[in-house]
Amino acid sequence: MRHVSGKAMATILKARGWVHVRTNGSHFIFRHPDSPNRIDLPIHANKDLAPGTQRDVMRKAGMTDENL
Repeated sequence: MRHVSGKAMATILKARGWVHVRTNGSHFIFRHPDSPNRIDLPIHANKDLAPGTQRDVMRKAGMTDENL
């Protein structure tokens, strides 16, 4: 799995149709019109996401390693 930053993941999610609905501190909340899932994405400058967090975001968004 290629590691990406929170900013990069936000860009990928937006390109896949996810919408940034609100922000709570440094966590950006995304929703998709066709999915019941909510994605809480921590964005801390250009730091890479923790592996477990990145895996959870990818699972909720229906993404694979090829989507990165």
